[in-house]
This record gives sequence, C-alpha cells and structure tokens, in this order.
Amino acid sequence: PVIIYHGQLSNDRGIIILIRAFIQLKCHMPGAVLNLIGTSRTKEFKSEMLHLINSSVYKNDIRLLDEVPHSDIWGLLEESHIGIIPSLRTPRVIMDTPTKLFEYMASSCAVVATDTPPVRYFSENCSILVDPNNVNSLADGILEIGTNKNKFISYTEEGQKKIKNKYNWQRTEM
Repeated sequence: PVIIYHGQLSNDRGIIILIRAFIQLKCHMPGAVLNLIGTSRTKEFKSEMLHLINSSVYKNDIRLLDEVPHSDIWGLLEESHIGIIPSLRTPRVIMDTPTKLFEYMASSCAVVATDTPPVRYFSENCSILVDPNNVNSLADGILEIGTNKNKFISYTEEGQKKIKNKYNWQRTEM
C-alpha cells in the first residue's frame, strides 16, 4: 500500500514517530511506500528526518516530497491507500480537527490517526485510532488496516459515505 502524510513536517506532528513506525512495520508489509509531503518547520528538523530516513534500509521506500499546491494534492491522495495523522498529544491537537482527515476520507484513503476527541467524533467506523507519541501503536494501527482487506474496504466506503452524506459544504450550508 501507499501510505501518505501531507502537511507541515515537524516533531509535534508526529513525523519522527511515523518514520519509525513505518520502518518497524516494513517487514510485515514489504511492498509499502511512505510519502511525506510538505515543508519542514525548521532546517534542524529536516536534517533529523533525513538522517533517520537515510540510515534505514528502507530509505528508498520513504519519499520526502516538497509541499505541493493544494489543487495538486488530490492526485497524490487518490493514488494512496492509507492516510496518516500521527500528531503528538498537545493542547492544539486535543482541540484540532485536521482538514486532512476529510481529505483522506474523500479520496478513499483508510485513516490511521492519533486518538483525539475531534478525530474520534468525525471518523467513527472509518479509522483506526492510535495512542499518541507511541511508535508501536501507530505501527500496529497501520498494519491492522494494511493487512485486513475487508476492514480497509469497509473503512474507505464508510469514509466516502460520511463525506457524501454529512461532511461536505452543501450539507453544512443547509
């Protein structure tokens, strides 16, 4: 499967945990690819990411892409299977509803996300929720959805249904 994260690349967004989880699960999902799309908040963080990626035997399966225009992200999302929201537990994350959650659901990605009240509310029955700040929990969540075809299909269909019937501007404006 193609696993995707898009957005700002920083420590509080859980990117280091995501890279470590991907490396950990790779032996169970040998064909998996991780696309990290966005800009790094700092040069130091980008160096930390690159060091971790380049020191892995799976470095060719982790693609670090610069930020793309929002209109172009849809093509990358539609080529993906699993959308990741690995944010660390911070006051912002506890209250935040990430736009990428709805983008993942709209593009038929199964979602694996940090368990927070807003994400739990909007993604019931279409996501795997994981413990924040926990590499093993994130790896297990990705494996659960990436190795269970029936669950993957169920979650992507439920996400699509939520977007079509509930979480879209036409419905919200009514």
